[in-house]
Amino acid sequence: MLDIELKLLNNCEKRIYTHVWTPLRAVIVLGNSDKQAESCYQGKCEELGVRIARRKGGGSAVLLHEDCIIVSLGMWVEQYFQNKKYFDLINTAVIKVLAKQHKDFAKLALQGISDIAYDDRKVAGTTIFRSRNYLIYQASLLYHARIDQISALLKQPLRMPDYRADRKHADFLLGLADIAPTVKMQTLQTKLTNDLTQVLAQELDKELIDPPAQQVATLRARARQERLSCSVMG
Repeated sequence: MLDIELKLLNNCEKRIYTHVWTPLRAVIVLGNSDKQAESCYQGKCEELGVRIARRKGGGSAVLLHEDCIIVSLGMWVEQYFQNKKYFDLINTAVIKVLAKQHKDFAKLALQGISDIAYDDRKVAGTTIFRSRNYLIYQASLLYHARIDQISALLKQPLRMPDYRADRKHADFLLGLADIAPTVKMQTLQTKLTNDLTQVLAQELDKELIDPPAQQVATLRARARQERLSCSVMG
């Protein structure tokens, strides 16, 4: 389990817990069913010292880097399933926060199963992991896309949304700085940190529930076990 996933579990007594952050160094994160050899160029990763990790949520491999804004959140929702519905609601909340900062971000749109896109080019990929009523969501928002680095480390995914139309990374990915170059990355990160929880509470008002005590206890026990396992393994 990733450190950020443990952080979310450790704060699972909150109805909504959001953490907006930027990686200190590049790391490839595989989806829970990705095969490493099919997803990235392992030799190049080793040569450049880029770590390869795996998340609990689904989706394809992504490269997280210092020009990304990562939105990680845990929340308690009414439905056990309905992930497409929750993707749409949460992504809409993210777009609303960004749109407050620049009018062109209001043109961001939902695409594929769970992407945020601008003019049919992907700006953010998202993933969800569920434990009954507890939902963990993570989004990787590209500020600068770093196309050369992504192309060097990530292979063309085997599973692609229809709107990608088999485009290469260079023709498919877009950074927020390409849309609104005058808006600084730190400004967007601060805006998401300050406003996203409130906007989420509005967008998901009828979906949110109070944390069930037994499920909270189970998740905390899982977090302790995961941390112990990581410690034993080195």
